[in-house]
Amino acid sequence: MITSIEKIHGIGKYDHFDDAVNLSKNQIIFGFNGSGKSTLSDIFYSLENNDHAEKLLERKTLQREDGTTPDEPYIELKTDDGDLVFSNSKWNRTTNIHVFNDKYIADYVTVISNHDPDREELILGKEVNKLLRLKNQDEAARDEYLSFINNVITNNKIICGELGAGKVKITTRTKNWTAKVNQIMNIKLFTDSQKEAVKKQLNNEIAYNENLVTIQKWKGAIEKDCLRYLEPTAKAAIRTVVNNLKTIPSVTNKEISEHISNYMSSPDVNWLIAGMRNRVGTTYCPFCGQELKTRHVERLSRQLNKYITTIQKKKANAITELMNGGLAFFDPYHMKNILDSVRMIKEENENVKLLHSPGRKLLYEMQIQEMIDQSCLQELNRKITQKMNNPYSVQELTDDEKKCIETLIMIVSRLQRFQIVLQIEEEKIQNKIVKSKEVAKTRALFQASFGENSDNFKQMIESAKKVTGLQKKIVEYQEKIDALAETQRIDGINNILDELNVNYRVKVQNRKFFVQIHGYVPAEYQKDNQVLCSEGERKMLAFAYFMQKVNSDSSKKIVVIDDPISSLDMSRKSIVAYIIVKMMESADNQIILLSHDISFIEKVKGLESGRFDNPSYKMICNNNGPIFTDFDVYEYLISDTKVYENIIKSAEESKDNNDRILALMAMRPYAYIKLGCNQSNAAYKKIENFATYFHHSVYANTKKIYFDAGKYDSKSLRQYCQEVKDCTDLEVSIDDLIPDDFTYDGMNYQRAWQLYDSIKDDSMLGVRKKALVFRVLLEATLFLLGERKKFDPAHIGSFYDKALRGQKGTKLKYCKKMKKMYDLSKKYHHGPDEDGSTLGLAALNPDEMAYFDNNIRMIHQWIDIHPEECNQNDANY
Repeated sequence: MITSIEKIHGIGKYDHFDDAVNLSKNQIIFGFNGSGKSTLSDIFYSLENNDHAEKLLERKTLQREDGTTPDEPYIELKTDDGDLVFSNSKWNRTTNIHVFNDKYIADYVTVISNHDPDREELILGKEVNKLLRLKNQDEAARDEYLSFINNVITNNKIICGELGAGKVKITTRTKNWTAKVNQIMNIKLFTDSQKEAVKKQLNNEIAYNENLVTIQKWKGAIEKDCLRYLEPTAKAAIRTVVNNLKTIPSVTNKEISEHISNYMSSPDVNWLIAGMRNRVGTTYCPFCGQELKTRHVERLSRQLNKYITTIQKKKANAITELMNGGLAFFDPYHMKNILDSVRMIKEENENVKLLHSPGRKLLYEMQIQEMIDQSCLQELNRKITQKMNNPYSVQELTDDEKKCIETLIMIVSRLQRFQIVLQIEEEKIQNKIVKSKEVAKTRALFQASFGENSDNFKQMIESAKKVTGLQKKIVEYQEKIDALAETQRIDGINNILDELNVNYRVKVQNRKFFVQIHGYVPAEYQKDNQVLCSEGERKMLAFAYFMQKVNSDSSKKIVVIDDPISSLDMSRKSIVAYIIVKMMESADNQIILLSHDISFIEKVKGLESGRFDNPSYKMICNNNGPIFTDFDVYEYLISDTKVYENIIKSAEESKDNNDRILALMAMRPYAYIKLGCNQSNAAYKKIENFATYFHHSVYANTKKIYFDAGKYDSKSLRQYCQEVKDCTDLEVSIDDLIPDDFTYDGMNYQRAWQLYDSIKDDSMLGVRKKALVFRVLLEATLFLLGERKKFDPAHIGSFYDKALRGQKGTKLKYCKKMKKMYDLSKKYHHGPDEDGSTLGLAALNPDEMAYFDNNIRMIHQWIDIHPEECNQNDANY
């Protein structure tokens, strides 16, 4: 039996715990979430064996924000048969302890969904679950390597297909998938020393093919003399040259055109140019030689000169360039060479028969056109040359020349089509070579070895080796899992499941466990609805397995149970509570129950009362005080009405003025609850108005509400209490609560702080009293740090927002912290400005109140040190 926890250092939130806490034979420990309950549970779990002890280091305390190093993990427990010490990552000895918590469930019980509609496979036992985790890890690694292999296949389907890796993804559901992986694993890539030899071999396969050599020779022959004719724009260029043989530079200027029309017998622009070049002077007509004196003639002269030296010259040059560019199409020598090449290809093809029908037809058509008139072609060449030399000459074409031009265009068209035919024939031959099985595989292997994705192929082969090795281990794990099936425990587990009123049982088949639902009718499997065991049922299954182990151990033992009722309904919570209480009846065994569920602890307390010596109840606190305190469950199982009644009653009994103020503060929320939150009730509205300054500081001021000390004498306060008593049936002696000499002078900062600091928080009643005062203290403190003269209590939320404006440095940090605490504390308070209240003081978390207390004291200390930086509107802080 563990008699006390002496020390815990460097483990989770137990950074430096030295305050020994005694544990009883039956120990119940309550803790809110985040209090350190799970850490304590893991400490107990680590006592089972060295493997669990090593995992405890996962709970090692984190580095502090101030940079200081936490203590090294150290634990000291006292037992009735000697000390247990955890140091240097291990315990000095183990003890007979059974611990049920989340780690136990992860270690011992796994439910595996499968394709049977009426059952799920179950893995029981620590060793089996350890093997299962190792198997799952290897399966995850295997699948990751398979994913990489599949990415390479997807991005390189042709190469992978040639290498035997296939063109589709490989999954563990693929038929003969291991054989496919083995094929990939056995791919032998070329080495760097083989690269040039293999490259030469592949090139030779193509280069030394006679048909391919012939086709490439024909292509070269055509392209040698036909390169200009093979351009896509060749036909259009020929027609443009022909169309411009009659074109001369035209006159576009209006004045020049009118002059030629009115005074010249011929519109030939050459006469105009000659006259301008040979005239006597700028005032003499370039045509008749007479002197011209009008300004109109001077303007015409300037226009003529500009035309001759700029526009006309550019047009003439354009025609010259056009003729020069098109002259090559009309070269008789080139045409003769082209037709000779066509004749040669036709003759050779009749022997080798390489070309298919389209190519042969084009050769025949071009052979017919060999009768192109060379003399006509020569004459066209001459006329184009003459036009190039004199753009102002007009070149007329004969009918034979026109026919020659059309023949030339048809030859160009067929040459272009014949070039495409030769390209297609070449590609067909190359593809035939490349697709030959041996060459294709060699080329694919060469690409995999030296191509841009060569690194991926190397990794793919290595991944295949990893997959093969991992799959071998996975099979071995499964064989061991099957061999370790704990069939002897089935009856004990099912008996406990019976007791827990669970509608499924554990069965075994072929040395495998299965969960089967009672009376379940097999139905078609639906993947999206495959949920046989809910979260709560799975936890019950784990708890049944745990209890079977505990029950089968007849020796003296320690049993620790951490929150066994998460996700359970009330019925099963009661059953679990009953099982735990029955265990507590044992004279030999120590039972330690940890929980965050107040109602569950209440159920245990109700069941154990009077049956045996009362268990010890302790609470783990997450504050600056003692970590472990005595715990009264009924302090938490209380209504808000009762909370406020207790605060009022305690003032009646203590006759302390601070308690009287707290009682006055409690009356308004008490009436609020008793009247069903009915703010429209006239009696409540009167109470609410009078109670304003019990819940706000005296800095508040509106047209309707302001603090008048004369209205808060004993007579007025008694009247207020009487109104509360009348509308709520509150049982209180008003004369005892409000003596004759008692008055209320409002809440400024100092009064609020003195009241808050006077309250002891050694009980839940004290903690709730502090929470009641905290909101007023928070308001008064914020006023000190702000700059406002007054504020409206009806709009207190906006006051917090406005207080942040214009602040900086430490004051801004503290104002933000108070705004956060204001928002967090809303849920505990009732009243007209607390619409967001969801819990009430009955549900107050003492750890959260400790957080509020720590922060407000830090701010209070800063105000004491920096009074000059506080609000000068308050002379009484």
